Amino acid sequence: VDNFMRRMGYKSRDEVFCCPEKLENYEARLKSFFEEHIHEDEEIRLIRSGVGYFDIRERQDKQWIRIKVTPGDLIIVPAGCYHRFTMDSSNYTNAIRLFSEVPKWTPLNRAEKETAVNFSRVDYEKRYLLPVGHPDRIKEHTIWKDGGAADLTSNVILNQPNQFDETIRRLVQDLGAKKAADSRRFFKLDEASKYAALVTDKLKAKNATITSNHLKIASAEIPYLIVLYFTGAHFPRVNQSWCPDCVTSDPIVSSQLSHVANSTSTLLKGMNSDAANKATPEKAATVDAEVSDSLGEGAFNEHAFAHISFVQCNVQRASYIGNQEYLYRTHPFVQLKSIPTVMVLRVGLKGKGIAATAEEEAEGEAAHIPVDEAESERDVAVLGRYTDPLPADWLTRLLSKQFGPSL
Repeated sequence: VDNFMRRMGYKSRDEVFCCPEKLENYEARLKSFFEEHIHEDEEIRLIRSGVGYFDIRERQDKQWIRIKVTPGDLIIVPAGCYHRFTMDSSNYTNAIRLFSEVPKWTPLNRAEKETAVNFSRVDYEKRYLLPVGHPDRIKEHTIWKDGGAADLTSNVILNQPNQFDETIRRLVQDLGAKKAADSRRFFKLDEASKYAALVTDKLKAKNATITSNHLKIASAEIPYLIVLYFTGAHFPRVNQSWCPDCVTSDPIVSSQLSHVANSTSTLLKGMNSDAANKATPEKAATVDAEVSDSLGEGAFNEHAFAHISFVQCNVQRASYIGNQEYLYRTHPFVQLKSIPTVMVLRVGLKGKGIAATAEEEAEGEAAHIPVDEAESERDVAVLGRYTDPLPADWLTRLLSKQFGPSL
């Protein structure tokens, strides 16, 4: 149990017996347990012996979901979640109570009006029950604070592993739509070659040095970058992961994302600075060549990604620890071995050469990317993977290896 607590981040524990012989006023206490209530802190129970039942309200708050707990089971009831507890005919349950902080055990019964407006209940509703996008839903933030509030395309929080495939599929297709509607390419993509030639001519006329990225940008070939970060879910109160190694890696991941994003944003924002004048290849080339020349050759480094999408895949401690069937572990694409883990995907226009490398094909990773290639307008490939311990320059190192000089 000590090792388990250490891995889970719990600070202390005690032991409780629910039976007539050891629990004073047993019948009255059992009746109070069965009253629908919440706690201001999460309720954590590791069952040692006996049987019990936790009833949890389903999302629509109309029916109960009954959870049977037996020896070896661990259950965590979030703060603010309506629930109740009862026993079977054996009238015996022995459990270890685990504490992450000093617990507040006072039950707040649903029958009391004050319970509905208690901070823990309000937080629970806004965090878990309101649909994504609802104006009152708590604005979640990933560990990448510079990326802004969590959304569906740039800074994504994924709490349920069974939503991984659909989330990545939607993200890649949304990026395809974003690319097609890019404000610096309002004209049709089949005119990209004309645009590329015009930019090249204008830069030559200015005696500007033409780098490979000038041509990449001019021909709409800059890929998008998707960073998948598998990390232990955070405690809402302290905004810190239950996984000690993840606590260490979180700021490293965030710092590298900001470094790469900031290194390319000047160029890319500049290219988007005068969208109103970019309705044709001629106008777009004129504006982009001027911006290119003013920014100078140094702005065109080999890491000029058009967009970085960060997906924080939260790993819940209760379903992950000791569970070899955990979905991310068995997923043919993810094949999670440990947390923290970072996977980097590159996404480019279909047919523009952003395909899997021989090494990626040999490893079989690219074949399992959860994107329907028949429908997608993107080419997607695995660029790299890192596990703990993460180097401080993990992303720039990876990009330098793949694309050239370091930032």
